[in-house]
Amino acid sequence: MEVKSKEEQDIKIEIQKSDEIAKIEKKMKSLGYMPIHVFICGTLMALITMYYESTNISIVISFLAGAIVITSIASTQRTDLLKKLFELKYGN
Repeated sequence: MEVKSKEEQDIKIEIQKSDEIAKIEKKMKSLGYMPIHVFICGTLMALITMYYESTNISIVISFLAGAIVITSIASTQRTDLLKKLFELKYGN
């Protein structure tokens, strides 16, 4: 598709921006579910541990460390996406 006029170029750029904004918002929404998923997994792990009456502390500590890492990575990614979103909507 050839772009012939300045108006067509501007329209094409705005459409690309709009598509990029939609992608970023979708990624941010999916990353927003990460803490609840970690909470559900932790609750299931606690229930299974109570059911089998086994308290292997190394497994619990490993799970907690993994949960903290996963949640912090998701938060960092959301922050980066929020910066990109802000740039696309209000920057340049």
